[in-house]
Amino acid sequence: MIYNFPCIYKDELLYSVLGRCHLTDGNKNTKIILEQLFNKSTIIPVIDIPCNIEKLCSNIPEELGYSSDTIIMNCTLFSLYSPFMGKERRRECIDTIKFEDGRGIKHRIGIIAGSICRKKSIYYCPECVRFEIEHCDEAFIHRLHQVQGVYICEKHLCKLKEYKQVPLNRLQFNYIDVDKIDIKSEFIVDSNPMHRKLLKITEEVKYILENDLSTCLDQTIIYQRYYKILFEREYLTGKNSVKKLKLINDFTDYYGKNFLIYLDSEIDVSNESNWLNSILSKSKRAIHPIRHILLIDFLTGSIEQFIKYKEEQKIYPCMNRWCNCYKDDRMTKIIITSDYKSRELVATVKCEECGFTYSRKVKKDIYEIGRIKDFGIVWFNKLIEVVKTSMSLRAMAREMGCDCKTVVKYAEKLGYGHLICSNMNVDIGKEKSVAKPKFDEAENYKRGIIMFMEENPCATITTIKNNKYKEYMWLYRNDLEWLKHNLPEPLKKSNKGVNRIDWGKRDSLLLLLLMKEYNSIKNNKESVRITKTLLARRTGILSYVEKKLDKLPLCKMYLENAQETVEQYQIRRVDSICFELYSKNENIIDWKIKRLAGLRNNISDIVKERIENNIIKYTKIC
Repeated sequence: MIYNFPCIYKDELLYSVLGRCHLTDGNKNTKIILEQLFNKSTIIPVIDIPCNIEKLCSNIPEELGYSSDTIIMNCTLFSLYSPFMGKERRRECIDTIKFEDGRGIKHRIGIIAGSICRKKSIYYCPECVRFEIEHCDEAFIHRLHQVQGVYICEKHLCKLKEYKQVPLNRLQFNYIDVDKIDIKSEFIVDSNPMHRKLLKITEEVKYILENDLSTCLDQTIIYQRYYKILFEREYLTGKNSVKKLKLINDFTDYYGKNFLIYLDSEIDVSNESNWLNSILSKSKRAIHPIRHILLIDFLTGSIEQFIKYKEEQKIYPCMNRWCNCYKDDRMTKIIITSDYKSRELVATVKCEECGFTYSRKVKKDIYEIGRIKDFGIVWFNKLIEVVKTSMSLRAMAREMGCDCKTVVKYAEKLGYGHLICSNMNVDIGKEKSVAKPKFDEAENYKRGIIMFMEENPCATITTIKNNKYKEYMWLYRNDLEWLKHNLPEPLKKSNKGVNRIDWGKRDSLLLLLLMKEYNSIKNNKESVRITKTLLARRTGILSYVEKKLDKLPLCKMYLENAQETVEQYQIRRVDSICFELYSKNENIIDWKIKRLAGLRNNISDIVKERIENNIIKYTKIC
């Protein structure tokens, strides 16, 4: 039991609390304090997600009121990752943090796989340190300042600084030594767009850390909410597919490419598995919370607005003025599709009581009708009543809420056209149909097709249809099974023999790209092994090399000759290192060449000989 366990400051990391405890205890050996805190001296102090919290709570005074849940949510970075996990994985991670040694915990949380903007040291705000020294006589490590992607203190509006006293020692506690840090503040400029965006990210992270969002958010809820908001902002098609290119372009324009690069969050349009596509798919790939914040701010403006978001209730009422459900959306059935020309979302609305059916654009006014597809039985009955009165045609049209031609058209269809005094010619839209023949005539149709096929054994289905159209169409509508069993098999479409690509010309063009990239690597003395895949990827023709290389003989021959073996690559590195040492007037020694070139002792005799030859060569020159 440790009775001098210090009080925890607001926004202080548990790592910092234990470091202060170690400092005030006066023990120089970290193992002693670890034994007292965790009953085990082999625990490694961890900055972001420490484990064995339940054991720690059992060794500190109860009157302090620190429970394992309180410490996990308020003194570690787990609360930042928690809202973006599934419920089951979240429970497993909390149990691991409480009762286990934390092996593999960062992989399960997603810190390793989804990491961006990694911080290798402790970060601090000079203004915070100055304030804490004045009021608390000691400085502590802030939880918010250690988050990857946070570079500004939102309280004092100054840039965070890296604590570079000594490299972090993972086997001991590191604390802020006020005498050895730079407390000169560098404040942000409000007119700088980059600074404003970084400050917004910090504010969003702070909101997540200070509020337990795991009660209202999880991976499933976030995924569903993304799609609802994308639908409202017209980033979804009628089939609920994301308009990826439009979303990526608008997202990049909103933040700016430089800002996304600064946060390691640039989106590669050519890569189907880029992080923005992954975040909107049901992928198990871990996505860093900062990237969730970027998308949420783009869609709703803030995390708080995202949590409070309520799906906009679209109203699609019945617009039949003679229906009991007029302007009521309770009895309507809606189908959302895309307009085949403009690709805008279109709602087709049908009243289940009167049958009135119309379509309208989703973004239109709720009481606006785009196109009426079916007036329904109630409207037709009312039309019959109106036609039987002594009204004028225009008065009938006003009464029914439609055009004069519509009144005449449907009065004719319903058999009451003679009651209307009008010379208006209206196409009543009689459907064309193939007359149904008698049984003997149907057999004659079949016989006619069979005879045509016997006379033309190579005839295709299209040829039969064109020459025996009447027979074919009736059988297609009335006896499709007979056609399937008696007509020849449809021809499979084939592109064989149709060479739409001039592969010779393409081979020459791609060869020039490969040669240019190869020369660039050589001239810039890049320390990379030249391989077939490297050249193809850098020139953007990897798919050609993987799938169509047989059609590119020049490229194939060039790649086979250009790619290096491991031995050739080692020799090129040795030559480059030796020349560099000679240029700097440094000693050209065997061990130095191997170290700088990254070579081990098991290199081939040819490489060893090349090293000896270079030493002799440059020694003679000197």
